[in-house]
Amino acid sequence: MCLIVMGLYAQNLEVVGKAKITVMDTVTVVSANVVRQSDGTLALRQYKIGDMAQGGIVFYVDESGEHGLVADTADISTGIQWYNGAFKVTNATGDGVGSGEMNTMLIIAQQTVDNTAGNFAALLCANLVRGSYGDWYLPSKDELDLMWKNLHRFGCPNEAPDSSPCLTALGGFAIAFYWSSTEVSSNDAWLLGFNGGFQSSFTKGDYFVRVRAVRAF
Repeated sequence: MCLIVMGLYAQNLEVVGKAKITVMDTVTVVSANVVRQSDGTLALRQYKIGDMAQGGIVFYVDESGEHGLVADTADISTGIQWYNGAFKVTNATGDGVGSGEMNTMLIIAQQTVDNTAGNFAALLCANLVRGSYGDWYLPSKDELDLMWKNLHRFGCPNEAPDSSPCLTALGGFAIAFYWSSTEVSSNDAWLLGFNGGFQSSFTKGDYFVRVRAVRAF
């Protein structure tokens, strides 16, 4: 089996042994998604929700088990506005998994074209460097919802109400509102309340909404 590993330089690695392993195995990292097992063979790493990997906490994994999304381990702001001082359309309307990165780029481009000063939620995420990772972004509406469901409610029984505490909750999220990168209009953007999991549109100028950055791997 031949695996192309993406990075600063592409390389071919012949992967033998188990097709996939979890991060709980005793391994040595060879590349982002390839590890050397204790017996010397190479294998594909398989991630699961809740793993501490790729610079944060895994909260989404695709069907391959090799790629997904991680949330930063802490809020990078306890309160910052979505806009850069002026209400305007940014066209950051993507709401699905994987759309937060493009939303973030659109927000920054549109909100700094005529105002290079100031700071706002998307720019704060894009400027984040955590460890060796500098490709963080403001999550989309659906990505934020997955953070709520898969981290904040990690280990909750299915029948538990949204407002019930979970002893195994991950990520240290506050019982507060968090910005998404998904725009509603020139004035509003989507946020999510971590005190119940509800999503709502809110004015971009509100300074009391938290920010948690994410990245794809």
